Amino acid sequence: MKKIGKGMAAFVCVIIFATAAMSAYEILPSTLGNVNSTVASMLGAVLSIVLILAGLLLSAKIEGKTLADYGISWSKREPKKLLIGLLIGIGAFLMVVIPLYLLKVYELNTSHHSWEKIVNQLFLFIAVGFLEEYLCRGFIQHHLLRFGPYTALMLTSIIFSLLHLGNPGITPLALINIALAGTLMGSVMYALNSIHAAVGVHITWNWIQGAIFGIPVSGTTPSGYFSTTILSNNQLLTGGDFGVEGSVACTIITFLLTVNFLIIALKNRNWGKFAERWDR
Repeated sequence: MKKIGKGMAAFVCVIIFATAAMSAYEILPSTLGNVNSTVASMLGAVLSIVLILAGLLLSAKIEGKTLADYGISWSKREPKKLLIGLLIGIGAFLMVVIPLYLLKVYELNTSHHSWEKIVNQLFLFIAVGFLEEYLCRGFIQHHLLRFGPYTALMLTSIIFSLLHLGNPGITPLALINIALAGTLMGSVMYALNSIHAAVGVHITWNWIQGAIFGIPVSGTTPSGYFSTTILSNNQLLTGGDFGVEGSVACTIITFLLTVNFLIIALKNRNWGKFAERWDR
């Protein structure tokens, strides 16, 4: 019972800090007055990351664990794995969206957004990437490793999908795709044995989608360097108001990539490492 109580206290703690971190990016820039918007966005992202880390540190202390038990560590290889994750995120999203342009489901148009706004959005998605991955693939998925890495991956992905339940334009297929996106990022973490690889995927997937192509990110209003017009009336192909993450193209690509990275995880023998991590 004492262990359960500590676990619940740790969970409440990390949720409080995660909520504060989500608010920090929006609140800080508006309180800085005449500070350059890019500097304000950068500071908001830093504060958001610091808050979620503070929450995880306190949660780990409550449970008698360390950040490494949540999969968060900073070895010399982590920057390289973060970079690999960033490249995977770009490649994965292009695999989803380029066929839709070629098939005339979407049309790419010029827009009027400045590079300053594009950079500001990058800081936004950096904050979101670290926050959601540290919470989901870090705190939650690592707690669920006691049930095995496959079960942990599936349950975390379902939770990750449900966190988007209130997003504008959500559909049953979009919920499935958000869960598959969660399995993709979780499988990348398994394959590269690094949560920061998953963070990288999350950052560039969102950034390329919203800030470059001007496609709604999980239903949110797009604001990109380009704008994307929907040409087809088939919502299964277009994703409708939710964006490409609500399309069957996203379903197919995220599923295939997840299988690919799980195979890599098995070949690299990382699967067993994650199976043993929580109980060490």
